[in-house]
Amino acid sequence: MIHILIHLYQRAFAYSPWLAYTTATLLALLVLARLSNVFNFYVRHLTFVVCISVASFIGLVSSLVLVPMGRNSSMNWVVARTFMYAARLGLGIRTEIINPENLTASIPCIYVANHQSSLDLVGIGAVFPENCAITAKRSLKYTPLLGQFMTLANNIFIDRGNRDEAVKIFQDAVKTIHKKQLSVFIFPEGTRGRLQNASLLPFKKGAFHMAVQAGIPIVPIVFSDFHSFYCKQELRYENGLIKIQVLPPISTEGKTADDVEKLAIDTREVMIQALGKISDSSKKHD
Repeated sequence: MIHILIHLYQRAFAYSPWLAYTTATLLALLVLARLSNVFNFYVRHLTFVVCISVASFIGLVSSLVLVPMGRNSSMNWVVARTFMYAARLGLGIRTEIINPENLTASIPCIYVANHQSSLDLVGIGAVFPENCAITAKRSLKYTPLLGQFMTLANNIFIDRGNRDEAVKIFQDAVKTIHKKQLSVFIFPEGTRGRLQNASLLPFKKGAFHMAVQAGIPIVPIVFSDFHSFYCKQELRYENGLIKIQVLPPISTEGKTADDVEKLAIDTREVMIQALGKISDSSKKHD
């Protein structure tokens, strides 16, 4: 990569000093990133922010076409795919999907996935289907570009500190699911869980209540542990592979509110088993 940038610098200088200075700056950043793990971490973090900002901007632009067509939620798919490709190019984060046929085996549905860090967005970008909304904490609604795009795309913002409001929001979401045949993507852990032994935090039950009330299946999605190439505490941020396993749909037919707790526990168990397998496999390929 370095010798390529040097060659570009030599070519650029012959045409434009501004282009040459820009190339030299990129070369300096790359060298510093190679020499310092701390510098590398923050450069990659900045690159992540740029990638998500660009993807959100493209999502807003796509709204000029999608909103008049009544396809607001398709903006999520546009942004997700754009971000995935940007992250692959800018961060060196690749994805591999196992059993992708399960993504569309039963539509609409509730997708549930494990939550590790902001890098989960790369995994989401690889599997996010069309006509699907995502739940997010309310504070994201006020993030520049990202918040505007998420609001326009009919995503669901949750105030985790207000249970009554959260219940009402989920009830309204059930109506939208039936009206627009909309799927919903949820992190049932509710917060990020740093994996030490391929396990998951206890699941909150909102996703499962929603699935039972709507009478639609749950599709578990498992992202492999990426602690080997990303760790905020250790300022480690390297190229890596996220394996994503899409498990078979879990039916909610005939289930009631009394079955929700067991449904959440059973779903968590099958996800933990899959997580252990794909995380071990992913480490062997690092």
